[in-house]
Amino acid sequence: MGRVASRNENVDTETKPKVQTLDDLNKVKDNNNRKKFPDPKPPKRCKKDILPDVSKLKHIDDHVMKTPRYAERSIEKLTEYLIKPATNDIEKVRAFYKWVTENISYDTDSYFGRKRNVSNDPTSLLSCKSSVCDGYASIFQLLCICSNHAGIPVLKISGHSKGYSYKPGYNFSKDTPSNHAWNAVYVCGDWRFIETTWGAGTVGDNKHFKKNFTEFYFLTDPKLFIVDHYPCFDNDDVESAKWQLLKNL
Repeated sequence: MGRVASRNENVDTETKPKVQTLDDLNKVKDNNNRKKFPDPKPPKRCKKDILPDVSKLKHIDDHVMKTPRYAERSIEKLTEYLIKPATNDIEKVRAFYKWVTENISYDTDSYFGRKRNVSNDPTSLLSCKSSVCDGYASIFQLLCICSNHAGIPVLKISGHSKGYSYKPGYNFSKDTPSNHAWNAVYVCGDWRFIETTWGAGTVGDNKHFKKNFTEFYFLTDPKLFIVDHYPCFDNDDVESAKWQLLKNL
């Protein structure tokens, strides 16, 4: 089976961060966020240029679909299992995207108020496997952080989306509370978008989640992503605009 991009160095499993509790998670996030990430800029190449044939990732998808239960006992074990066949960051990110979208169901009961909200702590998702967008984005972020001792640069982005509750004609503003979360991940020399919530399925008119894996939201090009996703960084219009990753802003 073919591969994409170039081979990375082997992962040093002894130096990966230990993550078992929410406190551990916060420490890992703090350490990761202290590093200077590359500036947000439009990607130099579009998705089809770096991934012209998605079938070349089939070996990663097949590996993910065989994830054993023991690997889901902790984020650390899960990360270690998922990246075993990966030879570069795109393949690692694909493994994380595939696992999250195939294993986490959207918690419509919490979203529609049919039950009290559950924790979005990504470590708890390994057992309950149900959450809303913040949980999806958080566990994807953590998998990237734990992918090796350096981690894959990744951000969880909050903002506005044209999702289930959006009404045509409604205008977002910086004073509008954020209603969604997704990720940006740095691979192949550029920031690219990952949307695991929408990649996992949809919420129907019956207000129940229907699982439906979607390829579109893996490394989505910014000009397509902006149609229904608008980042919002602390009411900072300049920073928010940068994370649209669009040209000619």
